[in-house]
Amino acid sequence: FRAQQKTGAVMARMKAGTLALIAALALSFFLTGCSNAPTGKKVAMKGKVTLADFGSLTCTPCKMMFPVLDQLRKKYSRQLDVLFINVKKEPTLARNYGVQMIPTQVLFDKKGREVFRHTGYIDTEHLTQAITPYLEHKK
Repeated sequence: FRAQQKTGAVMARMKAGTLALIAALALSFFLTGCSNAPTGKKVAMKGKVTLADFGSLTCTPCKMMFPVLDQLRKKYSRQLDVLFINVKKEPTLARNYGVQMIPTQVLFDKKGREVFRHTGYIDTEHLTQAITPYLEHKK
């Protein structure tokens, strides 16, 4: 019976390790799409609508935002820049934009002006509603 318990415990640890590896790979995949994350003083670039998500890799609501950001990045790739700014690596940038809590999403129009801000998790539907008025609509 003890051998079965040990085997069960080992299997549980292996499953947890596998899940952790899958999560790490998914996060790595997501972050490679964010390689254009800015450093320094400015986030918004004139000429394209920009959504900046200020967050951390260890914050649960921030991690919940990753699939939302990925969906928006894919759906509006030609019209919208989607950036993830890790506030632990870029505290000055976060401070420059008045980020006090994470996650915080900030939307900039084509002229680089802030037009929308939200703090906390926001689902794809509501974030899309905030973004679409600033995107060019094809007729």
